[in-house]
Amino acid sequence: MSKRLLLGMIVKKGIVVVTLVIVGSFTGGLAIGRYRQSAAITVNYTLTEYNEDGTISDSSKIVRIFNRRGEWSETQIFANGKLRTAHGNVTPHEESLNSFPNAPRKEILGRPVVVLSDRRTDAWYDPSLHDFLKNVLYTDDTKQTVRAIVEAVEIKN
Repeated sequence: MSKRLLLGMIVKKGIVVVTLVIVGSFTGGLAIGRYRQSAAITVNYTLTEYNEDGTISDSSKIVRIFNRRGEWSETQIFANGKLRTAHGNVTPHEESLNSFPNAPRKEILGRPVVVLSDRRTDAWYDPSLHDFLKNVLYTDDTKQTVRAIVEAVEIKN
């Protein structure tokens, strides 16, 4: 083999190696970026249920974990120690507070939310989390008697 042919083969192998390193770095960067985008957020809630006379009938804790791709799971921990689990997917929308121009604004745990209401519910919604941070459920349309309150008490990024 001539020196020229050998030198040409070495240069070609070097180009292939450099190309593979560049492609591998780019692919690795995409994988890390996707991981960061889907990082989990944990929201801890309390659920308090009330009797007709306003006394507490039951309470529990809820731990909800979700990522930016819309996957979530939650565990409800009842006062007696029993657990209930659930999971699912939500298609995250590109929403902001401006997506709700007529809704009243509040703040929960330092996060701005919009208050959405219907006949028997008032819900504090955080568009950036795509989740409710507080729900007040009433027994009837007059909204005089509270049936249950679910409220976020801690958010961990």
